Amino acid sequence: MRFARRRPREGDFYAVASHGHRVPAVELTVAEAALADGGPLGDRLIQQLRETADVWRHAGDDGTYELRISTTDDLRIDGVPRDGRASPWMPLIAMPGGRPVELRLVVHEAGIVGIVGRTADAGRWPKTWTARPDDLAAIRSRAPWLDLPTTAEIDRSRRAAERAIGTWLGDPGAVRAVGGHLSARPPTAAAAIDALAEAEGFRLPEAYRSLLEVADGIEIGRVVILGTEYAYRLDIPGPGRLVISPPDEDGALTLAESGEVVRVDPGDRTSEGLALAPDLRAWLLGSLD
Repeated sequence: MRFARRRPREGDFYAVASHGHRVPAVELTVAEAALADGGPLGDRLIQQLRETADVWRHAGDDGTYELRISTTDDLRIDGVPRDGRASPWMPLIAMPGGRPVELRLVVHEAGIVGIVGRTADAGRWPKTWTARPDDLAAIRSRAPWLDLPTTAEIDRSRRAAERAIGTWLGDPGAVRAVGGHLSARPPTAAAAIDALAEAEGFRLPEAYRSLLEVADGIEIGRVVILGTEYAYRLDIPGPGRLVISPPDEDGALTLAESGEVVRVDPGDRTSEGLALAPDLRAWLLGSLD
């Protein structure tokens, strides 16, 4: 089965990256200095880098460098903007040799921190190096280098998500008792909703359209409903289906134009699928139970 997204695919980073089990000591030290005084989220990101079981690193021929880690769900951070977060570039002198390099921290939408770098001379990233104490002190003096929300701001964001989702469900208390991750994107404009319908050739059901007017995508624990940027029409024969949650090994959660929520399995040859609920509100309420 083809769960075609019609979206650009990420480059094959992992095919060319080298694999390890620890963040290099110098990069961990720089990250710890940059995240100092970053509050609970800064501490969580440092913990990700310290405790990761897998690291992938790639140095490009143009002097660029990238490090990615894997981490567990309980170490991810919530509420990351769709385009992620990135720190300013941090200048350092790589020793020995005295080569100027720069590093920055990035936090992807999934809530996992990474490290990217570049060399001033566009030469290949140093295989092994150390940072000067003065550079680390200068980085620490300006920390935190990432603009991270406070605990109070996270709480306010969660309450706003509860209100937005509860308003759409018609039950303000429906999500208050839900534990784990909870977020709601800001509402989107009618023009963006119409543009999605036109681009995918799909008549959006009322429940989904009204959700987008309240929140352009929501997450409740492991339940994800995609907004206008990521929803797309399923590209297999059969009735029109709009994919509204990231597909996985169990298949795709989709909407029919009638409003039905339909599960389409990986082995299905058409988009008929299995109807799970008469509309999106009913399906979400059932999922919360």
